Amino acid sequence: MVTQTTPPPSPKAVKHKKSQSYLRPQQRTRKHQTDLKITQPSATYSTIATQTDDDITKCTCARTVTTTTYTNSAQNSDDDEVSSHADSDEDYQPSDDDQSSDADGDDMNDEHKNYRLNAKATPEEQKQFLVSESALAELLSVCRYCSSEAVPVIKVSKGTLIETNSICVNGHLSIWKSQSSHNSLPWSNLMTATAIMLSGCNATSVLRMFDHLNVQMFSMRTYNRLQSLYVSPAATMAWDSEQSSLLQQLRGSDVILGGDARCDSPGYSAKYGSYTLMDLQTKKILDFQLIQSNEVKGSTHMELEGLKRALGFLKDYVNIKEVVTDRHSSIKKYMRISEGDKKHLFDVWHVAKGVSKKLEAAAKRVEAKTSVHGSNPLLTISVGALSELHNIMEFRNFCGKLKLSPFD
Repeated sequence: MVTQTTPPPSPKAVKHKKSQSYLRPQQRTRKHQTDLKITQPSATYSTIATQTDDDITKCTCARTVTTTTYTNSAQNSDDDEVSSHADSDEDYQPSDDDQSSDADGDDMNDEHKNYRLNAKATPEEQKQFLVSESALAELLSVCRYCSSEAVPVIKVSKGTLIETNSICVNGHLSIWKSQSSHNSLPWSNLMTATAIMLSGCNATSVLRMFDHLNVQMFSMRTYNRLQSLYVSPAATMAWDSEQSSLLQQLRGSDVILGGDARCDSPGYSAKYGSYTLMDLQTKKILDFQLIQSNEVKGSTHMELEGLKRALGFLKDYVNIKEVVTDRHSSIKKYMRISEGDKKHLFDVWHVAKGVSKKLEAAAKRVEAKTSVHGSNPLLTISVGALSELHNIMEFRNFCGKLKLSPFD
């Protein structure tokens, strides 16, 4: 029995039945034909000085030598352009933006350059630095008595404070603390809580940031305790001292007060509101009052209550001649009836804000009419200019009655 065999297909074209595609062998191109000239790595010596040893030890470091590749002249123009840019790196001149950014970084580094650490600095004067765990372990792994190897172990961890014990092979014990404490309270815990409150940041977000950064920090419960026991009372004492000193300087003098309210949220759902009175001549705050909405009829009445409390407190120290406020309806009535001996003026900024809102509303009405009946550009510009001129003249007359400069 004779079987008939078919010769194998040529390697130039192989056809696959399922994919119906031709598989061709890889072709060598001139782009991959390179001549490698490899140089042998040379050994260099560098000196390393330890913290405790006096002798200088030499160690051999192998310098990495890059291999140079000589490309064939048959490469395309893009490769030639890239190689020309690489060759011209020696003649590179940085731009002005690069130089300015480098200069800013150098200025920031110069602040701590050649800075001598002061072991006797007070807690509020000390600089704070972030130190990694590996760097701290390297620092504490050498015995301070015999310079032998030691094993540091964290024994106490309290917020930002850690206390380590390092025992060397000779039995020497070294105790190290990351910061000083007032009795049992670490200073950095108190300073961090104070910085969060005085910066106006949200404590939850700041503590979450430290958690993402893997920085050891106290909890939210500890922050609330530090705020209520130390930070808030200290801020209150500082304000009382400053206010008493300022009122003693202005005692019995005539003052012109400017006041305005600020709530924790806009609209009619505010829970807290503060009213501040400032001396417009010295540009200093004389008093501010904090009001809660459940103390009055509603959130809209907090501004008037704050003004009443602030005026009642300042009457015993200064002689109030004029009061400048916004055009709040209840404040206007109260000043007209209860404080008739004082001149009540409206703030120019609030008046201008009200006029601008009316101008915008009038402009929208004019645009709506012209869009319905057809627009005439010249007529629209004329009507808008006349309306604005009329409002400006009314605004000048209004300010003239109040003896104010409309565009100060």
